[in-house]
Amino acid sequence: MLFQLLTESSFFLSVLCVQVPQDAQVLTQCNSSNIFDGIIPQGYKKAVAPSTGDKEVDIYITLQIADIYGLDEESMDFYVHMYFDDMWRDERLATKCIQRARPIILPEEVAENLWVPDIYFENSKWGEMFKISVPNTNVKVMQDGMIYRYSRYVLQISCPMDLRFYPMDIQICSIRVALFAHPDDVARLHWTNDLDSPVKDIDAIVLLSPVKLPQFKLSAVNTTEHTENWNTGNYTSMIAKFTFARHLTSYIVNTYIPSVLVVLMSWLSFWLDVGAVPARVTLGVTSLLTLATQVVQSRSSIPPVAYINALDVWLFFCINMVFSTLVEYAISYYISFYKTFDGKCLCFPFQRCTGNFIKKTIADQSNAVSSKVSWVSSEGPTERLASSSEKQQKILGSTVSSTKCIDKISRLIFPFFFLIFNIMYWPYYLTFSTPGSD
Repeated sequence: MLFQLLTESSFFLSVLCVQVPQDAQVLTQCNSSNIFDGIIPQGYKKAVAPSTGDKEVDIYITLQIADIYGLDEESMDFYVHMYFDDMWRDERLATKCIQRARPIILPEEVAENLWVPDIYFENSKWGEMFKISVPNTNVKVMQDGMIYRYSRYVLQISCPMDLRFYPMDIQICSIRVALFAHPDDVARLHWTNDLDSPVKDIDAIVLLSPVKLPQFKLSAVNTTEHTENWNTGNYTSMIAKFTFARHLTSYIVNTYIPSVLVVLMSWLSFWLDVGAVPARVTLGVTSLLTLATQVVQSRSSIPPVAYINALDVWLFFCINMVFSTLVEYAISYYISFYKTFDGKCLCFPFQRCTGNFIKKTIADQSNAVSSKVSWVSSEGPTERLASSSEKQQKILGSTVSSTKCIDKISRLIFPFFFLIFNIMYWPYYLTFSTPGSD
């Protein structure tokens, strides 16, 4: 009886094994002492992408930004410290036995024999993967069998800048991610938050900490993609765009306000007497040299470009304003001491100058009058001298009046033009400033 029972049991087990040989193999594999044995099947080709038929393999990527630093106008680049994650499916792998409630990390000896996307960063100047204290990369198998790889990088990324609106500029810097050898019909990159993505609940760009830069603030982050057509096929690049707006406060305090004060200081010469040559000339020249120094300092912080920027426009206008005060003083001095008018000289445009034009200095005329003391006429020398002195007093009074009128008009014209310039300058550069190229 016992022998018969054992015989029937053996027959039943043999039938069961014959009917479900695949389940028996999986059961044997899953009960193995090493659950990673047999994940890579026989004949697996590491160099071949896991595309099936006409369907390319979809690769979903996300960037976790730990820090952005070193954004520099002179070298036109920036540094980014980030975690790069990419996910894909490889149906050739036998991953059912290791699909658990949480991701399973594959051993290095298994991960290095898998096909992985040939990711590279198109606009990087330099970069490396962290290896402190171990290589900062690993490969996992997710709950649904998707392969998940993440690595920690530091990259130096090129960022061409448009500085025409400096220091009120907005710069857009980008990180371009692409596949080096696989065209779109073999492997295709996607952001994780695409509408048809199986992992669309994962953000494409994640800021792990607030980004703090000395001169810029990160105002926006967005993603896009761009496809290039080459003779070997179409290649799609995934682009992460970072919009940086420059802090204007330091430039207002260190450049704009001081330059305004220098221009206002140069206008003080309009309240000084035309005969105070050292005071008026020194005031104008000192103001001019101060603004020239500001121009040199502003240019030293940005690369030599072939166009002018907003700060150049401001400083050059301020220099022209100060230079115009020197020209105004030269005209006033010339009128006062070298060319006078006989009779009433009324300030343009309010009055009209009348009388005979005399091409002599007041000093020369005084000497001429003194030399004519012995000159005798029908009126007598005394009467002639008195008449000439009265005439010179009238000329001197009209000349001084003309000079004061020029200064009075300048007190109104110069601030008016400076105000008009400010009304045009600030709305244009603050409202219509365009972001830099990506």
